[in-house]
Amino acid sequence: MPIMNRRTRAVAAAAATLTLAAGLALAPVALAETTTETFGFIGDAGASWEVPAGVDCVRVTAAGASGGAGVPFVPTPAAGGLGASVEVDLAVTAGMTLGIIVGGQGQDGQGEIGGTGGYPGGGDGGGASAGETPGESGGGGGGSTIVEVDGLLTLLVAGGGGGGGGGSAAGGLGDGGAGGLAGTDGASIADENEDPGAKGGQAGGAGGAGGAAANPVGDGDDGGSGTGGLGGGGPEAFQGGGGGGSGVLGGGGGAAGVSGGSFNGGGGGGGGSSLAPLGTTVTTSASLGDGSVTLTWETTGGCPAGPDPVTPLPTAPPAPAAAVATVAGPRFTG
Repeated sequence: MPIMNRRTRAVAAAAATLTLAAGLALAPVALAETTTETFGFIGDAGASWEVPAGVDCVRVTAAGASGGAGVPFVPTPAAGGLGASVEVDLAVTAGMTLGIIVGGQGQDGQGEIGGTGGYPGGGDGGGASAGETPGESGGGGGGSTIVEVDGLLTLLVAGGGGGGGGGSAAGGLGDGGAGGLAGTDGASIADENEDPGAKGGQAGGAGGAGGAAANPVGDGDDGGSGTGGLGGGGPEAFQGGGGGGSGVLGGGGGAAGVSGGSFNGGGGGGGGSSLAPLGTTVTTSASLGDGSVTLTWETTGGCPAGPDPVTPLPTAPPAPAAAVATVAGPRFTG
C-alpha cells in the first residue's frame, strides 16, 4: 500500500468533502412557489376562492371600477373618476372561503339618458331633457369591489368606485371624483360670471351629499351605505350630473345644469370610500374600466415576498358610528 504524504491526504480529504457535498446537493429542496389568480367583473354572480392547504397568508389587491363619462357639448367629455386600489396581506387558514364581488364600470351618458351606475351600487347619471333638443346627460358611478368571508358576510377589503362625469357645456368639465380611502369630490362648474354653478357630489365617508344647483330640481342625491347618489337631472335639466361612486359609503351625485346658457354644465359625482385593515395604503387605480381582484399566495406558507400579514380587522374611514358598526369581522393574527 502506498504511503500518503500530507499533500496526498489533503487532496483525498478534499475529494471526500466534495463527494459528500455533491450528494447533499442531489437531495430535493422544497422551494416556495408563488401563485396568482385574478378575478374580473362577472356581474352579480360573484366568485369564491378557497384557501389551499398549507397557505396561511394571501395578498389581496382589490380595485374599484371607474365612473362613466358624461355626454359632451364641447369636444371633450367630462371623465369618470378612477376607482380605488387596496393592497394588503391577510392572515388566512386553509379551507377558509373568500367571497369576491368585482365592481363594474359606470356606463357613459347616452344622449339625454343618464348612464347606468356600475354594479354593485353605483349611482345612475342624471338625464337632461330640457329644451327642444336633447341635452347632455351624466355618466354612471362605478361599482365598488369587495372581498369578504363567504357565508359570514364579514367585509374584509373594499375598493371604492369612481364618480361619473357630468354632462358638459362650455363652462367647464364636471369630472367625477376618484374612489379612495374617503374618496374625492366631483368637480363643480362655474358660470360665465365665475359664480358657482352646478356643484360636484361630495366624496363618500360620511354619506356623500349631492351638489347644490341654482334650481332645487337639479340637486344630486346623497350617497349612502354601499350606494352612490343619483346625479341631478330631469325635464328641466340641460346637463345631467354624474352619479356617485359606490363604496362603504357612496359618493353623492353631481348637480345638474339647469340653465340653457352655454356656460353651464353638470357637476361630477363623488368617489366612494374604501375599507381596509389598519395600516393599509389605499391608492388610485391606474386605468379606467371595470374593477378587479388579484390574489397572490405561496404554496409553502408565508406572505409573498413581503412583510408579515397585517391584522385584517376592518377599519372604516371617518363616518357615523352606526354605519361603521354594520361592518364587523373576526380578528385574525398572523
